[in-house]
Amino acid sequence: MRHLLVRADADSQIGFGHVLRCMAVADELARTGTRVTFVCAHLTPWVARELNRRGFAVKMLDVPEGDQMRDAVASCTAIAASGADALLLDHYGLTGPWTEHVKAETALFLAAFDDLAQDARAADLLIDTSPGRTVSEYTKLIPKGALCLVGPRYAALRPEFAVAPGPEGWSGPLRIAISMGGVDPTGASLTCLEALDGRSDISLSVILSSDAKMLAQTKARVAKMTTPTRLLLDRTDMAIVLSGTDFVIGAGGTSALERCALGLPSVLAVLAENQTQNAQQLAKAGAAALLPELSKDAILSVLEPLLQDPAQRAQMGAKAKALCDGRGATRIAGALLSRAKDVTLRPAQPKDKTMIHGWQTASGARQFARNPVPPSPAEHSAWFDARLARAPRDPFYIVEADGAPAGFVRLDPADGTRQEVSILIAGDAQGRSLAKTALGLIRLAHPMRNISAEVHPDNSASQKLFAGAGYRRIDEAHFLSHGWKQLTKGQTDED
Repeated sequence: MRHLLVRADADSQIGFGHVLRCMAVADELARTGTRVTFVCAHLTPWVARELNRRGFAVKMLDVPEGDQMRDAVASCTAIAASGADALLLDHYGLTGPWTEHVKAETALFLAAFDDLAQDARAADLLIDTSPGRTVSEYTKLIPKGALCLVGPRYAALRPEFAVAPGPEGWSGPLRIAISMGGVDPTGASLTCLEALDGRSDISLSVILSSDAKMLAQTKARVAKMTTPTRLLLDRTDMAIVLSGTDFVIGAGGTSALERCALGLPSVLAVLAENQTQNAQQLAKAGAAALLPELSKDAILSVLEPLLQDPAQRAQMGAKAKALCDGRGATRIAGALLSRAKDVTLRPAQPKDKTMIHGWQTASGARQFARNPVPPSPAEHSAWFDARLARAPRDPFYIVEADGAPAGFVRLDPADGTRQEVSILIAGDAQGRSLAKTALGLIRLAHPMRNISAEVHPDNSASQKLFAGAGYRRIDEAHFLSHGWKQLTKGQTDED
């Protein structure tokens, strides 16, 4: 994929969640060399700054609120000017009419987030991260043949939530975070502060953005608290912040799944319709407790038993962790990349031995190989059998395009900190950008690993390939793509 457009908005009413989960997917695709542009009609200053900080271009639309067709026409104009080959939509106000117009005018591959399973969308890929959701709920809402990804397995979180160690041990007062969304339009944080003031057995952290609708009132209330309370603004290290807490009172949207990935127990408030399914299903799974209403009395009645029962909090955290591993963004990015190009990776199998030998011994195939001498059938057979036996640890894939084998890509041990990628596209399949797509797919399939490549200095095509696939040049012959551990300073090597 060369260029992805993301159509999403962020403002004081709908919050930041739509743009932020698209940003997590965009981050993963950017690691594969995909260019990403956000197309927005509304953006708060903080979100605009965050998109800029991450290196994403932003195209603003001047369209009236709620007019799907004018938005669709303006979006098509932006698409035509961009040369994009795929689009990711995350907007409850842009449904069937919008998607049908955009598909008819542009023929782009279109993916869409949804959380409600109510409106039809002419999407090629539909993503609903709600717990308890089933594919059957979308059967009549998306075209036949569209791919539907459902459940917390696809929660689009930033990688730090997958590699963070989770809540740390603590023997002092219970540390509670209040996280009601970046803009907190209803002032839910204030209600929580009112309910918990005066307690000596807890400390509080209120998490907001500088765009919060009731920021001034919240600052004033924090200043008057007798319970130790701090206000955290515009934090981009939420996994670290939350790992330093024991419990969260928060909104029931995507941020609730962030807490699940960390194994944090929480009490959930439903602040918008799209959070209802998420919050109810998390409570049903025992991964959170649900507030019947957002009031001082309700907060105290639900929270008090949990504060007094560490075993129940631990059990709730374990059930939350079991629901979400924090790797949804890579799965969505991989589905986008694969479906948009109709390219997939499948594990190599014994039946592929002869086919791979044919590719490796074809004219010109080994021109820049470390060993330019083609292997004999016996040499290849011995190597292939040994290599296939190592595949569970050192991945070995066949690249398929339009359902047919077109090459292979594998990861081999290089040293204790990285693996080396090798890729070959069959001669009759070249010229279709399959190598870049395959490199992107193996990058997304193994997000934790550092992956390096050695490319002959005279192999200009491969030099260009790796530079365009998100790899950083180390010297004239070596490239490197960092895994999540290096990017987030996480602790695990496993993937």
